[in-house]
Amino acid sequence: MAAPMGVFQNYKRMPRGLLVADRSLRETAPGVYRATVRLPAAGSYDAPLLLDSPRLVNCFEFAVSENPAIKKAASLPVRVESLTKVETIKAGESFQFRFRVIDAQTNQPKSDLQDVQVLAFLAPGIWQQRQWAKPLGEGVYEIAFTPPQPGVYMIFFSVRSLGISFQQLPHVTLAAK
Repeated sequence: MAAPMGVFQNYKRMPRGLLVADRSLRETAPGVYRATVRLPAAGSYDAPLLLDSPRLVNCFEFAVSENPAIKKAASLPVRVESLTKVETIKAGESFQFRFRVIDAQTNQPKSDLQDVQVLAFLAPGIWQQRQWAKPLGEGVYEIAFTPPQPGVYMIFFSVRSLGISFQQLPHVTLAAK
């Protein structure tokens, strides 16, 4: 039986859930081992290696360069700017959230979009609402939502016709009191 590799400390609280990420090396060919990791940026990294039997500890240095495919995908055709200047809204009351969609190439308002979708959710994801934004002209769009309770709400944007999903554009954060 193998010895445990670590422990989970929850400071005497009742555990509600646990996600274990197994990033072990896997043998893909005789003597060849691999693991897939996602690194945040280009640069120099150290990969620590620990073997139980025979006992071995070693660090390997490796370099990561920019991925040109990711760099191309990072340039989006539009950007979104919030026209709402308040950061605190009232829970239980309807709130009109306005924003402008701007063409990234020309810096002109993008008014001809019919599929701007907005996702508003209460962090950490216990309530959410998706709706289509109403175009008001001159690149301005609007949604109305009622935050059901106090908390931090995040607003995400998607434009399917331009291939933009919710996680690609920067989000807006609002606090409801």
